[in-house]
Amino acid sequence: MPRDLIDPLVPELDELEEVLKKLAEAQHALLACIDARRDAMREADAFGLGRCLTRESEVIGEIGRLDERRQKVVGVLASMIGSERGARTTFSEIASHVPGDRGAALRTMALSLRELMQRVQKRNASARSAAEMLAAHMQGLAKQVAQTLNHAKTYGRLGTVEVGPAVISGVDATG
Repeated sequence: MPRDLIDPLVPELDELEEVLKKLAEAQHALLACIDARRDAMREADAFGLGRCLTRESEVIGEIGRLDERRQKVVGVLASMIGSERGARTTFSEIASHVPGDRGAALRTMALSLRELMQRVQKRNASARSAAEMLAAHMQGLAKQVAQTLNHAKTYGRLGTVEVGPAVISGVDATG
């Protein structure tokens, strides 16, 4: 057990527990957003995708506000244990300075949050990969359509208008 123990009754530990719980809730909400985004892409639902991105932005904003609270409370607790890392002190490190059941509960919460954040990262990377593949597919389709419709050869390889050969065409308007 570390030398500098934190009294399990200090209010900063209540704040830390609350922040950990709310961060976990926000991470669960982020997982739901990622799943909804993936479903909207699969269904080609542009409005649904917009709603997902709006909600995801809100959740990320909430995570940012929670992280500000986390930095403040961790900074105070870090000074109680003599950590020079300040707000960068880990939850687990702080929990190791809290005796008894409360310290064990904080370690469990910290571990669960870390695992949840890793799930979010992994699922987000998968969704990003799917979005990149979809974008590449759509670019390929657009390029193929442009090539098919470019009988006059006025578009270059980059899809921009280029001077091409003269095309003689006419319309019979007398008929």
